[in-house]
Amino acid sequence: MVLGIQVFKILETHDDFSCIDLKMIFNVQRICSELRNFGMRMRRQWRLTHFQSNYVYQQQQIVPKFAYYLQNYIHTLDLSYTRVTDVSMLGHVHTLYLFNTRVTDVSALGNVHTLNLSRTQVTDVSALGNVHTLNLSSTRVTDISALGHVHTLYLNDTPVADVSALGHVHTLNLSFTQVTNVSALGNVHTLNLRNCRVMDFSALQNVKKLIQ
Repeated sequence: MVLGIQVFKILETHDDFSCIDLKMIFNVQRICSELRNFGMRMRRQWRLTHFQSNYVYQQQQIVPKFAYYLQNYIHTLDLSYTRVTDVSMLGHVHTLYLFNTRVTDVSALGNVHTLNLSRTQVTDVSALGNVHTLNLSSTRVTDISALGHVHTLYLNDTPVADVSALGHVHTLNLSFTQVTNVSALGNVHTLNLRNCRVMDFSALQNVKKLIQ
């Protein structure tokens, strides 16, 4: 705002623009450049606080800089396709998309409500038992014994074979997995078993929606 006032003062004192010397023109140009840079900084901050953070998070080390915002203001954060690896500051985010990132350590994300880790290098998900909606599709996860209380769980296109701990999951996608035994899944509401090697479906009579 102050810079804008300076520009208008320069122009107000020169009704005849042909009288403005080169030095004044450069001064106006400098002020306008500063205004543009200031506007870009404000726009970036606005995007951050309004949950459109992909533009800001292009650098791997940017997360610690905005720790305060992350812990107090951010509801939904999409970091998909970025180079971020350290997500230890993101445990208070409600909805977090980390699709196709280099993240491996998700031990700090146990309180996230909705978490997308699809196509990441994550293997240890023992800390994610309280997540409501969890997408682990196209990962190398095999041990999902801690995820029995997740409401909606996507394990499609993973090497998962043992699903005996998932009997209380509401919505479960096991398509393109190594699962063969589904005897523990009789209380699941929605179950996707497309392209699985399951032979015995007798335990699934109470499943409301079965995709096979």
